[in-house]
Amino acid sequence: MKKKLFLGLLILLAVVFLAISRFNLLSVTSVEIQGSLSCAPQNDIISFLNLKGVNIFVINEEELRKKAAQKFPCLQTLQLERKLPRIIVAVVREKEPSVNVTSYVLSEGLTIDLNSPLSSQASLLDWSFSASSSDVWLADKGGKIFKQETRADLPTLFINEQTIKLGQNLNQGLFESLTLALDKFKKINLPVTQLKVLGSVLLTNTQPRVVLSLAKDMSRQLASLQLILQKAKIDGKAMDTIDLRFDKPVVVYSQKHE
Repeated sequence: MKKKLFLGLLILLAVVFLAISRFNLLSVTSVEIQGSLSCAPQNDIISFLNLKGVNIFVINEEELRKKAAQKFPCLQTLQLERKLPRIIVAVVREKEPSVNVTSYVLSEGLTIDLNSPLSSQASLLDWSFSASSSDVWLADKGGKIFKQETRADLPTLFINEQTIKLGQNLNQGLFESLTLALDKFKKINLPVTQLKVLGSVLLTNTQPRVVLSLAKDMSRQLASLQLILQKAKIDGKAMDTIDLRFDKPVVVYSQKHE
Protein backbone atom coordinates (compact mmCIF):
# COMPACT_ATOMS: atom_id res chain seq x y z
CA MET A 1 0.00 0.00 0.00
CA LYS A 2 2.77 2.37 0.96
CA LYS A 3 4.70 1.49 -2.19
CA LYS A 4 1.66 2.27 -4.34
CA LEU A 5 1.16 5.61 -2.53
CA PHE A 6 4.80 6.52 -2.98
CA LEU A 7 4.67 5.54 -6.66
CA GLY A 8 1.52 7.63 -7.08
CA LEU A 9 3.23 10.68 -5.57
CA LEU A 10 6.20 10.23 -7.87
CA ILE A 11 3.92 10.04 -10.88
CA LEU A 12 2.05 13.14 -9.73
CA LEU A 13 5.26 15.07 -9.23
CA ALA A 14 6.48 13.99 -12.65
CA VAL A 15 3.24 15.17 -14.25
CA VAL A 16 3.45 18.52 -12.44
CA PHE A 17 7.08 18.96 -13.47
CA LEU A 18 6.30 18.11 -17.10
CA ALA A 19 3.35 20.50 -17.09
CA ILE A 20 5.48 23.29 -15.66
CA SER A 21 8.20 22.65 -18.23
CA ARG A 22 5.82 22.25 -21.13
CA PHE A 23 3.78 25.37 -20.47
CA ASN A 24 6.55 27.49 -18.86
CA LEU A 25 4.49 27.96 -15.72
CA LEU A 26 7.48 29.36 -13.80
CA SER A 27 8.61 31.77 -16.50
CA VAL A 28 8.17 35.50 -16.01
CA THR A 29 5.31 36.82 -18.11
CA SER A 30 5.29 40.43 -16.97
CA VAL A 31 7.55 42.98 -15.27
CA GLU A 32 6.18 45.95 -13.34
CA ILE A 33 8.15 48.96 -12.09
CA GLN A 34 7.46 50.53 -8.73
CA GLY A 35 9.07 53.94 -8.29
CA SER A 36 10.77 56.06 -10.93
CA LEU A 37 14.19 57.21 -12.12
CA SER A 38 14.83 60.58 -13.69
CA CYS A 39 17.63 59.06 -15.79
CA ALA A 40 15.52 56.28 -17.30
CA PRO A 41 11.88 55.81 -18.37
CA GLN A 42 10.16 52.73 -16.96
CA ASN A 43 10.17 51.03 -20.37
CA ASP A 44 13.96 51.38 -20.54
CA ILE A 45 14.30 49.73 -17.12
CA ILE A 46 12.04 46.85 -18.17
CA SER A 47 14.00 46.37 -21.40
CA PHE A 48 17.29 46.39 -19.51
CA LEU A 49 16.13 43.81 -16.95
CA ASN A 50 15.04 41.54 -19.82
CA LEU A 51 13.26 39.11 -17.50
CA LYS A 52 10.36 37.95 -19.65
CA GLY A 53 10.60 34.22 -20.23
CA VAL A 54 13.21 33.74 -17.48
CA ASN A 55 12.51 31.14 -14.79
CA ILE A 56 11.27 33.11 -11.80
CA PHE A 57 13.43 31.12 -9.36
CA VAL A 58 16.76 31.39 -11.19
CA ILE A 59 17.00 35.18 -11.49
CA ASN A 60 20.39 36.45 -10.27
CA GLU A 61 19.21 39.56 -8.44
CA GLU A 62 22.65 40.59 -7.17
CA GLU A 63 24.12 40.51 -10.67
CA LEU A 64 21.22 42.56 -11.99
CA ARG A 65 21.78 45.17 -9.27
CA LYS A 66 25.43 45.60 -10.23
CA LYS A 67 24.69 45.93 -13.92
CA ALA A 68 21.76 48.29 -13.29
CA ALA A 69 23.94 50.58 -11.15
CA GLN A 70 26.39 50.85 -14.05
CA LYS A 71 23.64 51.41 -16.60
CA PHE A 72 21.61 53.95 -14.62
CA PRO A 73 23.83 56.40 -12.66
CA CYS A 74 20.88 57.84 -10.74
CA LEU A 75 19.83 54.44 -9.34
CA GLN A 76 20.27 54.03 -5.59
CA THR A 77 18.55 50.70 -4.98
CA LEU A 78 16.90 47.94 -7.02
CA GLN A 79 14.83 45.23 -5.38
CA LEU A 80 12.93 42.46 -7.16
CA GLU A 81 9.71 41.18 -5.65
CA ARG A 82 7.97 38.06 -6.92
CA LYS A 83 4.29 38.58 -7.52
CA LEU A 84 3.02 35.08 -8.12
CA PRO A 85 2.24 33.37 -10.25
CA ARG A 86 4.59 34.85 -12.87
CA ILE A 87 5.01 38.58 -12.35
CA ILE A 88 8.15 40.41 -11.19
CA VAL A 89 7.89 43.83 -9.52
CA ALA A 90 11.11 45.87 -9.74
CA VAL A 91 11.22 48.44 -6.94
CA VAL A 92 13.60 51.28 -7.80
CA ARG A 93 14.76 54.26 -5.75
CA GLU A 94 16.72 57.22 -7.02
CA LYS A 95 19.87 58.62 -5.41
CA GLU A 96 19.53 61.54 -3.01
CA PRO A 97 21.77 64.46 -4.03
CA SER A 98 24.21 65.89 -1.49
CA VAL A 99 25.72 68.80 -3.41
CA ASN A 100 25.88 70.49 -6.77
CA VAL A 101 29.30 70.00 -8.36
CA THR A 102 31.08 72.14 -10.92
CA SER A 103 34.68 72.66 -12.05
CA TYR A 104 37.08 75.60 -11.82
CA VAL A 105 40.56 76.54 -12.97
CA LEU A 106 43.07 77.65 -10.32
CA SER A 107 43.76 81.36 -10.59
CA GLU A 108 47.26 82.07 -11.87
CA GLY A 109 49.78 83.12 -9.24
CA LEU A 110 47.81 81.85 -6.23
CA THR A 111 49.18 79.13 -3.97
CA ILE A 112 48.33 76.77 -1.16
CA ASP A 113 51.86 76.59 0.27
CA LEU A 114 51.45 75.43 3.87
CA ASN A 115 54.91 76.73 4.76
CA SER A 116 54.11 80.42 4.30
CA PRO A 117 53.56 82.63 7.39
CA LEU A 118 50.38 81.86 9.29
CA SER A 119 49.27 85.48 9.30
CA SER A 120 49.10 85.57 5.50
CA GLN A 121 48.10 81.97 4.89
CA ALA A 122 44.36 82.41 4.38
CA SER A 123 44.79 85.54 2.29
CA LEU A 124 46.99 83.64 -0.18
CA LEU A 125 44.25 81.14 -0.94
CA ASP A 126 42.08 81.46 -4.02
CA TRP A 127 38.74 82.52 -2.55
CA SER A 128 37.03 83.07 -5.90
CA PHE A 129 34.06 80.83 -6.56
CA SER A 130 34.01 81.05 -10.34
CA ALA A 131 33.21 78.02 -12.43
CA SER A 132 35.20 77.25 -15.58
CA SER A 133 32.17 75.57 -17.10
CA SER A 134 28.44 76.17 -17.17
CA ASP A 135 27.89 72.48 -16.48
CA VAL A 136 26.61 71.70 -13.00
CA TRP A 137 26.06 68.16 -11.76
CA LEU A 138 24.45 66.45 -8.81
CA ALA A 139 26.50 64.12 -6.62
CA ASP A 140 25.38 61.82 -3.83
CA LYS A 141 27.10 61.47 -0.45
CA GLY A 142 29.48 58.89 -1.87
CA GLY A 143 30.72 61.27 -4.57
CA LYS A 144 28.88 59.66 -7.50
CA ILE A 145 27.95 62.07 -10.30
CA PHE A 146 24.48 60.94 -11.31
CA LYS A 147 22.63 63.80 -12.97
CA GLN A 148 23.27 67.07 -14.81
CA GLU A 149 21.13 69.53 -12.91
CA THR A 150 21.33 72.41 -10.43
CA ARG A 151 19.44 72.25 -7.15
CA ALA A 152 18.92 75.69 -5.60
CA ASP A 153 18.47 74.16 -2.13
CA LEU A 154 21.92 72.52 -2.16
CA PRO A 155 25.40 74.05 -1.79
CA THR A 156 27.73 73.99 -4.79
CA LEU A 157 31.13 72.29 -4.59
CA PHE A 158 33.88 73.65 -6.85
CA ILE A 159 36.55 71.10 -7.77
CA ASN A 160 39.67 71.45 -9.90
CA GLU A 161 38.69 68.94 -12.58
CA GLN A 162 39.10 69.47 -16.31
CA THR A 163 35.92 67.56 -17.05
CA ILE A 164 33.12 66.10 -14.97
CA LYS A 165 31.21 63.20 -16.48
CA LEU A 166 27.98 61.40 -15.77
CA GLY A 167 28.66 58.29 -13.69
CA GLN A 168 32.05 59.58 -12.49
CA ASN A 169 33.11 58.62 -8.95
CA LEU A 170 34.77 61.53 -7.19
CA ASN A 171 37.15 61.08 -4.26
CA GLN A 172 35.28 59.15 -1.56
CA GLY A 173 37.45 60.51 1.25
CA LEU A 174 36.63 64.04 0.14
CA PHE A 175 32.92 63.35 0.29
CA GLU A 176 33.15 61.72 3.70
CA SER A 177 34.77 64.90 5.03
CA LEU A 178 32.34 67.05 3.09
CA THR A 179 29.35 65.24 4.62
CA LEU A 180 30.75 65.77 8.13
CA ALA A 181 31.26 69.47 7.42
CA LEU A 182 27.80 70.06 5.92
CA ASP A 183 26.11 68.21 8.78
CA LYS A 184 28.02 70.31 11.33
CA PHE A 185 27.28 73.58 9.52
CA LYS A 186 23.60 72.75 9.59
CA LYS A 187 23.73 71.82 13.27
CA ILE A 188 25.44 75.06 14.33
CA ASN A 189 23.36 77.17 11.96
CA LEU A 190 26.22 78.28 9.70
CA PRO A 191 24.68 78.67 6.21
CA VAL A 192 26.88 77.68 3.28
CA THR A 193 26.10 77.95 -0.42
CA GLN A 194 29.56 77.39 -1.93
CA LEU A 195 32.58 75.24 -1.09
CA LYS A 196 35.85 74.84 -2.91
CA VAL A 197 38.49 72.12 -2.93
CA LEU A 198 41.96 73.61 -3.24
CA GLY A 199 44.47 70.78 -3.09
CA SER A 200 44.00 69.30 0.39
CA VAL A 201 42.11 72.36 1.58
CA LEU A 202 38.37 72.98 1.74
CA LEU A 203 37.17 76.59 1.61
CA THR A 204 33.65 77.78 2.40
CA ASN A 205 31.82 81.02 1.63
CA THR A 206 30.24 81.05 5.08
CA GLN A 207 30.26 84.11 7.32
CA PRO A 208 32.92 83.91 8.63
CA ARG A 209 34.82 82.10 5.90
CA VAL A 210 36.24 78.76 7.00
CA VAL A 211 39.41 76.92 5.95
CA LEU A 212 39.54 73.17 6.63
CA SER A 213 42.20 70.56 5.98
CA LEU A 214 41.05 67.48 4.11
CA ALA A 215 44.23 65.71 5.24
CA LYS A 216 43.52 66.04 8.97
CA ASP A 217 40.85 64.92 11.41
CA MET A 218 37.71 66.66 10.14
CA SER A 219 35.63 65.99 13.27
CA ARG A 220 38.27 67.63 15.46
CA GLN A 221 38.44 70.70 13.22
CA LEU A 222 34.67 71.06 13.23
CA ALA A 223 34.54 70.77 17.01
CA SER A 224 37.10 73.60 17.23
CA LEU A 225 35.00 75.64 14.81
CA GLN A 226 31.94 75.32 17.02
CA LEU A 227 33.88 76.47 20.11
CA ILE A 228 35.39 79.45 18.27
CA LEU A 229 31.99 80.57 17.01
CA GLN A 230 30.46 80.25 20.49
CA LYS A 231 33.25 82.31 22.07
CA ALA A 232 33.07 85.01 19.39
CA LYS A 233 29.33 85.30 19.93
CA ILE A 234 29.79 85.73 23.68
CA ASP A 235 32.59 88.29 23.13
CA GLY A 236 30.57 90.11 20.49
CA LYS A 237 33.38 89.88 17.92
CA ALA A 238 32.88 89.62 14.18
CA MET A 239 35.28 87.35 12.32
CA ASP A 240 36.40 87.35 8.73
CA THR A 241 38.19 83.98 8.49
CA ILE A 242 38.72 80.91 10.65
CA ASP A 243 41.64 78.74 9.51
CA LEU A 244 41.43 75.31 11.17
CA ARG A 245 44.30 73.54 9.40
CA PHE A 246 46.76 74.13 12.20
CA ASP A 247 47.03 72.77 15.73
CA LYS A 248 46.17 76.29 16.91
CA PRO A 249 43.40 77.66 14.67
CA VAL A 250 44.10 81.07 13.14
CA VAL A 251 41.25 83.57 13.47
CA VAL A 252 41.19 86.78 11.46
CA TYR A 253 38.75 89.29 12.91
CA SER A 254 36.83 91.81 10.88
CA GLN A 255 38.50 95.19 10.32
CA LYS A 256 36.61 97.03 13.07
CA HIS A 257 37.82 94.52 15.70
CA GLU A 258 41.51 94.62 14.80
